[in-house]
Amino acid sequence: MFNGMKWLKCDLQMQTPGDQHNWVRTCDAYIGSTYTEEQLNQSVDLYLKRCHEVGLKVIGVTDHNFIGKEYLKRLIGRNQEVARNLDKEPLVIFPGFEVEIAQGLGVHVLCLFETNTPLDVIDEMVTELGLPSRRRVINGTITPLNRDFNTILTFIQEHKDYPGIVIAAHPLAESGMLNDSFMTDHFQREMFKDPRLLVMEIPKVIESLPRGIKKIILSSDDCHEHWKRDRAIATVMSSDCYSLTESDKGFIGKRHSWIQFSKPSIDSLRQAFIDHSSRIKLQVSSPNEGNNYGKITSLEIRDVSFLDNQTINFSQNLNCIIGGRGSGKSSILEYIRLCTNSVSKFNEQLSRIQSTLQQESILKLTWQDPNGLTDVLHFSNGQVTIPSRTEVKDIDVIFKSLGINIYSQREITQMGQDSPSLMPLIDRISVNELKEESNQEKEVAEKLISLIQSEMKFLRLKEEKIELEQEFEELNRKRDTFTSVKEFSEKKKKVILTRAFVSKVRSDKTEIDGSVEQLVDTLTTINEQYENMVLDSENLIKSEYINYIREQFVQAIKSIKSDIQKTKEDLNNSLLSTIDKHDSWDSLKSEFDINEKEFEDACKAKGITEEEFESLKDTEQKLNRKDQEIVQKEEELTQTLELLKEKGNLYDSLNEIWKKQHEIRQTKVNNLISIDTIPKVTVDGNDVPFLKIDIIYMGDINHYMNMWMKFPIDGRSKLGRNWEFIGELAYSQFQHTSSPSPWVIIQEWLENEAIIPSELNPFYKELKSHLNDHFEQWEKFRTKRIQDTIDITLYRADGTRAGSLLDNGLSDGQKNTAILTLLFTEGTGPIIIDQPEDELDSDFIYNELVPIIRKMKNKRQIILVSHNANLPVNGDAELIYALKTDVGKGKLRTEGGLDNPDVKRAILDIMEGSEEAFKKRSEKYNSY
Repeated sequence: MFNGMKWLKCDLQMQTPGDQHNWVRTCDAYIGSTYTEEQLNQSVDLYLKRCHEVGLKVIGVTDHNFIGKEYLKRLIGRNQEVARNLDKEPLVIFPGFEVEIAQGLGVHVLCLFETNTPLDVIDEMVTELGLPSRRRVINGTITPLNRDFNTILTFIQEHKDYPGIVIAAHPLAESGMLNDSFMTDHFQREMFKDPRLLVMEIPKVIESLPRGIKKIILSSDDCHEHWKRDRAIATVMSSDCYSLTESDKGFIGKRHSWIQFSKPSIDSLRQAFIDHSSRIKLQVSSPNEGNNYGKITSLEIRDVSFLDNQTINFSQNLNCIIGGRGSGKSSILEYIRLCTNSVSKFNEQLSRIQSTLQQESILKLTWQDPNGLTDVLHFSNGQVTIPSRTEVKDIDVIFKSLGINIYSQREITQMGQDSPSLMPLIDRISVNELKEESNQEKEVAEKLISLIQSEMKFLRLKEEKIELEQEFEELNRKRDTFTSVKEFSEKKKKVILTRAFVSKVRSDKTEIDGSVEQLVDTLTTINEQYENMVLDSENLIKSEYINYIREQFVQAIKSIKSDIQKTKEDLNNSLLSTIDKHDSWDSLKSEFDINEKEFEDACKAKGITEEEFESLKDTEQKLNRKDQEIVQKEEELTQTLELLKEKGNLYDSLNEIWKKQHEIRQTKVNNLISIDTIPKVTVDGNDVPFLKIDIIYMGDINHYMNMWMKFPIDGRSKLGRNWEFIGELAYSQFQHTSSPSPWVIIQEWLENEAIIPSELNPFYKELKSHLNDHFEQWEKFRTKRIQDTIDITLYRADGTRAGSLLDNGLSDGQKNTAILTLLFTEGTGPIIIDQPEDELDSDFIYNELVPIIRKMKNKRQIILVSHNANLPVNGDAELIYALKTDVGKGKLRTEGGLDNPDVKRAILDIMEGSEEAFKKRSEKYNSY
C-alpha cells in the first residue's frame, strides 16, 4: 500500500442545506428550518452520495457564520455508513465557516479546522468573534462580522488549541478582497500581501484570468512592486455550492481542486498552500491521468544480509530514500539494478551488493508500463525471472524496454571526467531519430563489406585469368609440337602395327609347331603301347579278329603321324618362302627402320621423348577446357567490375549518414536544453540555457587512435615506428579541412602523391605498399565510424563563462552539475540516482537542481538516495522513505510525504542533526 502523497479531488468551500436561507429550495436535499430526523438523514445521505458521484475525496464545509452546525454534525456522523454502502472510502471533512469581515464593504473569508475539531469549539469561536448563535442570522440575512482581516488571521491561524487556516473567498467576485467596488486599493494590498494569508479562491484557472490579476497572483517579475508578494499566493477552485446539481448558484461538482496529501489535515493543507506549485493543480482530470510513462511501483526485499524484510511502495513522481550511515539506503538502489539488469561500470559495486544476498534471498520488483500493464521481476540465486509470463524468450529485450536509468555518484563523476561516457546518454536522447540513420549506416556498411569482398574476388579472378591464359599458351605450344611430330608418329604407328602382325604370324606358327610336336609324341607313345601289346588268346573271344583290330589301329596311327609331320614341314616351308625368303621382306624391314628413325629424329628436333609425345595426345582437350575457363573468368570479372562501380557512391553515402547522425544529435540536445526545465542565464543580452552542449563531429581522437593503432603493422619496421605519427598527421589534417573523415584523408594520399604533407614523404612509399598489401583490412577500416565527442560549456548566474569539459575549466562540482541536468531532463523512464548532491554546492542544489527536479517529477519517476535536505524538502518528494539501523539491519523508520509529522521528524533527525540542532543553526544565521 502506497503511503506517500496522493492527489485527492477537493472542494474546500461547500455550503450545505443546513443554511436554509441560501440553499436552493427546489433541490431534493433542501430541508428548511424545521425537519424530522428522517428528513435530515435523507438530505445528508443525498449530499454525501452526490459528493461521491462527482469524485470528491476531501470537502471543506463552510456554511455562513457556522449556522449549519447541526447539519454538519449529521454529515460527519453518517459519512462512514454512506461510504460503506457505496463501497467507497469515507470523505475527509474539514469543518469550518464563511464570514463577512468588517473591511471595505464587507469581504468574505473561509475558515477551516482540523477534521477532529469539536464542532462546539468551532461554534464557540464564532461566538467569541462576536456572533453568538442568536445574532448570526437576522431577519433571514447573514450577519457580517465586526472584525478586520488581521484579527481573523490572528484568531484563527494562531489559535492556541485548535489553529485553523484562512482562505480568501471568491476575491474577484462580489465581497472579494480584490474587487475594487468593495475595497480600496490600500486595504486590498494590505490583505493580499499579508504573508500569513496563504491561499485564495479563484473562479477559473490562472491562465484564464485578466493579465493584471494574473501578474499579481503569480508575483511575476513584471508585477508592480506594491503588489508583489515574497511568495506567490496559492489558489484553489471551489464550488461554493447551494444545490446538489446544476443551478443558477454554485452546485456540488461545479469546481474543484486537486491537492496532494499523505493524509489530509490542516497542517498538510497549510504545507500544500505553502508549496502550491507542487501540490495543487487546478484542472478537470486527475494529475495522474496522462502520466503514461513506465514506473516502478514497489520493491520487496526478503532475507538479505543488511536490510530488514520490507516492501517499498514508490510514488510515480519524486521518491527520496534517506537514512543514517549503514542503514542500507544505497543498497536499495543496487537491488533495483539487480532486478532490472541495469549495467554498472563499477564491478566492485556489483560484487558488494551481491555479497549481501544469500541463497534464500528474494527481490521482487513490480513494474507498470505506460499502458498500465504490470510485471513482477523476481531476482533470486543470481537470476531474474518473470513468473507470470511464460512467453518470455529474451528477457534482455524486456529489460531494455523498461527504460530505467540508474546512476551511482561514481558513474556521474566518471561521465564528467570522460567525455565519451556521455555519448550513450546523447544517443538515448536521439534514439528514435537515430534509428533510421543507424539502420541505413548498417545497410551501407554491409554493402561496402560485400563489395570489398567482391573486389578481393575481382583481384583474385584477374590473377586466375592471367594464370589460365598462360596455361593456355603453354598448351598451345605443346599442341604445335604434337602437330609437327604427329605425321612421323602416324608412320611409326603403321610400322608398329605391321611388325606386330608379322610377329603374331611367327608366334602363332611357333605355337602350332609346339602343338604338332606334342601330338606326334602322344601318337608315338600310343603306337608303341599297341605294337608291344601281347593279347591273351585263351581269354579272348575271336582273338584273331581282336588282334586284327590292334594291327589296323597301329597302322592308322602311323599314317596319321606321317601326315602330321608332312603337314608341319609344308607349313614351315610355306612361311619361310612367304616371309623370310620373299622378295618384299627386305624392303619392308628397310621401311621399318626408316620410319622409326624419322620419328626419333622428329622428337629430338622438338626436344621431347617418345614418352612425352604420348602425353601430348590430350592437349587439344585441355586447350578446349582452358578456353572455356577463360571465358567464364571474363564473365565473372565483367559482372564484378559492374558491381564495384557502386563502391565510391556507397562511401559517399556512408559519410553523409555519419554527418546526418551528428546533426541529429546536435539538434536533439539543443532542443533538450531549450526546454523550460533548464535554468536560463543572460549572455550578451539574450536569455540562454546555463549550459551549452557541442557535439563535435568525429571528435573522439582517442577512439580514432585506438582503431588506427590496431591496424596490422610491424612495430619494429620504420613504418611501424612512425605509425602513430602518421595517424595523428591524418587526424590533424581532418580537423583543419572539411574532409568527411581521416580515412578519406589517407585514401586521398594513396591516390595522389602530390597532395601529401611533406612530413609524410619519408614514409609514403612504405605506407602505400603496406596498405595495398592489406587492401581488405584498409577498405574495411574505411567503413568504421569515429565517435563524436561532447563538450559542455557552463555559464555562471551572471552570464560569464565558467569553462567547459574539454578545456578542463570546470570543477568536479560544475561537471556534475551539467551531467545531472542532462540526466534529469533526458527521457521519460525512471531515473534513479545515489546521492546526486555529492560534489555540488548547496547554492546549485537549491537554485538549479531542485527546480529541475520539481518540474521533471511530473514527467517521469525519480528515485533518489540523498543526505541533503534540499532534495526531499524543497523538491517536495511525494514519498520519503526513512531508514534506521537496528541490530545491524536497516529497517523502516517511517514513510510518507512532508505533511506526515513522523516524516518531518525523521528528516530533522537524519538530515539536520535533530530539530534542536536545526533551531540553533537558524538562530545563529538570524543573529547576523
